[in-house]
Amino acid sequence: IKAHARTCCAVAFSPDGGRLASSGGDAWADDGRPGVVRLWDASTGRELPAPRGHPASVLGLAFSRDGRRLATCGADKFVKVFEVPAKAGEAPKFVKSFEGHTHHVMGVGWTPDGKKIASCGADNFVKVWDYEKGEKLRDMQGHQKQVTSLVFVGKTPQFVTGSGDASVRMW
Repeated sequence: IKAHARTCCAVAFSPDGGRLASSGGDAWADDGRPGVVRLWDASTGRELPAPRGHPASVLGLAFSRDGRRLATCGADKFVKVFEVPAKAGEAPKFVKSFEGHTHHVMGVGWTPDGKKIASCGADNFVKVWDYEKGEKLRDMQGHQKQVTSLVFVGKTPQFVTGSGDASVRMW
């Protein structure tokens, strides 16, 4: 699959393996060109309607554990959530956004129960959000440089982050 004309920044499979999401843009650009998220049928490689909503590069994305929502994050300093329709021909719908990072948001993930989202960014922070209330629960700091990636550990509420300071942390 040739996914993007510019840089492909992140990929994620839906939990059932049926869909692949990819995000792109010029990895650090905030130049007014919209970020791109593309969705694919994983078994056929056919492109599906995809969400639109970031005015700059989309640097990370993650499906919720039930596969019904897709969280995206990017150079616009936002985390955005889209509802992924059950029918493959329908476009995802914007649900809500989370604002609080002061620099590019580089990674995002869902707790296994789908009640919280964690995000990490070039502002050196990890933020945890209450999905339903749309509120920030906490700021977490420990890395000395940008936090570039985030992944939850199996079905636990623990997650691991990687940073430009060459460290990995378990939270």
